[in-house]
Amino acid sequence: MIDRAADFGIRAAGLGIIVIVALIFVFIGIETLPLFRGAKERLVFEQPLAGVPPAAQVLALGVDEYESNLYYVDASRGAVRFVNVVTREQAGDFPLKALAGTTATSAYRTPSRDKIVIGTADGHLVIAEAKFAIAYASDATRTVRPFVNQLAVIAVAPDGAAIVRVHARQNSAGDYFYAAATADGRVFTGKFVEDEPREEPQAVGGQFAGKITALILDYEGNKLCVATDARKLYHYYLGESRDAPFHVYDFPANITALDFIIGDVSLLLGFENGAVESWFG
Repeated sequence: MIDRAADFGIRAAGLGIIVIVALIFVFIGIETLPLFRGAKERLVFEQPLAGVPPAAQVLALGVDEYESNLYYVDASRGAVRFVNVVTREQAGDFPLKALAGTTATSAYRTPSRDKIVIGTADGHLVIAEAKFAIAYASDATRTVRPFVNQLAVIAVAPDGAAIVRVHARQNSAGDYFYAAATADGRVFTGKFVEDEPREEPQAVGGQFAGKITALILDYEGNKLCVATDARKLYHYYLGESRDAPFHVYDFPANITALDFIIGDVSLLLGFENGAVESWFG
């Protein structure tokens, strides 16, 4: 009787292990199944904010590292506006002096350090920084006070053409590398270092077919990609040649957004049809 009970227990335990392993594979299959299906999106949450301009006038969005304030560039007013994410009320509004006599036409917020690079209608780049002062009350309640510093104004387009696309990176040494596209289809790149003599922006050679829809520059100011609505991507290695692209790629749809992941090794491409691709190299 004891031997039969032991035999039954061993068999049951073995069968249980097999079932558990099988269920693990079923779970993995269920979790990975969406990877083989088309991407979908759905609205999770919506919160109207008072005083927000039309979408076309919101040129850049950011959230501070404390996740306490959302901020954006209001092109209609030439200002950076902050909104408290808890109360949904305005936490600060800071007009930039450099935008007083012109209009913001493009903007980019760097992935870290809350740097904002703004292109203007008269061919300049305005570099600003969103800052956050932290204070604690006696009951340990934290208060985050936002403000903005204007760091520099750079003349990019010699003839004052409007900057319609801009991208920038700040590397670990604090150097800024930027790329800007003008309304007439020219591209300029340059480097900016705080408290050092200003370097003149340099034009990028080559003819771009169609209207420029996106551009991106790596952390060292060498790898440049420019997308146009002719379904093309122009790839430059500026350290080797600024006069012509290293390669021009053709696509079945127009690229509308570019960004890096994993440093600047993997390039994400967003298309007008909603597709997203990742390129390595």
